[in-house]
Amino acid sequence: MRRIVLGLMLAGLATFHTVAIGAGEDGKEAPRITLMTELSRWLYPDAKMVDGATMADGGHPDFQSVQCSSILATSDPIEKVVDFYKKKLEKTPENSDAKGLKSLMDRKSVASQDDSAGRPVKLRVLVVHGTNTTTTLVISRAEGESQTHIAWTHFIRLGDKK
Repeated sequence: MRRIVLGLMLAGLATFHTVAIGAGEDGKEAPRITLMTELSRWLYPDAKMVDGATMADGGHPDFQSVQCSSILATSDPIEKVVDFYKKKLEKTPENSDAKGLKSLMDRKSVASQDDSAGRPVKLRVLVVHGTNTTTTLVISRAEGESQTHIAWTHFIRLGDKK
């Protein structure tokens, strides 16, 4: 049987959560999932959190899960931000995680949508599906705005892979 331990600590604008899954069938302790570790994998360089970050129950009635989210902002143009994430999502050895944490290369599919044509806002949506994760990035910048916004949502299914 698996157990979940949630720890909560406030620091600055971010809410830090830790989720630990008990020992698996092999007897090894599963790695801890933390809000800031998950966010750091998707963080755009020098982006600032607009209103903190959250980690909460994933809300699925049939299995344990968590959902992380944050809105980030940068003064870089949207094209530069989109290019950063496109490169990050390429399957290359440089994009694997050197710390032994789950790599972005685990993803199974990536969907990209541009909803900017004929609108006063540039809007890109990236959805990345992994074995037990789904990450959505909504990248936007309206005419006259000084910052590009990155709305990040990351869903993690806990427990055994099915």
